[in-house]
Amino acid sequence: MTLDFKSWVRALHPVGWISKHIVDVDFAGPELLITVKRDEFGTFVGHRGVYIRLIDRVFRRLLGIGVRAVEAEE
Repeated sequence: MTLDFKSWVRALHPVGWISKHIVDVDFAGPELLITVKRDEFGTFVGHRGVYIRLIDRVFRRLLGIGVRAVEAEE
C-alpha cells in the first residue's frame, strides 16, 4: 500500500481523464483533501456532488477517512 492517493482517486472516479487535473492529494486533519484545477472542478465533483460522494463513501469504508475537494488557487 502506498500513500499515492492520486492513483486511488483515478481508479475510483468515473471520468478517467480527471487525474490530469488533480493538483494535489494530501491529508488535512482527519480528512483527505483533493485539490483540483478550477476549470475542471465541476467535472470532478459531478452533478449534485455524486462523484465526490462516491469517492468519500469508498474511502470511509476502506480507510475510515473522509474526502473533501477544493479548487486550486491559480
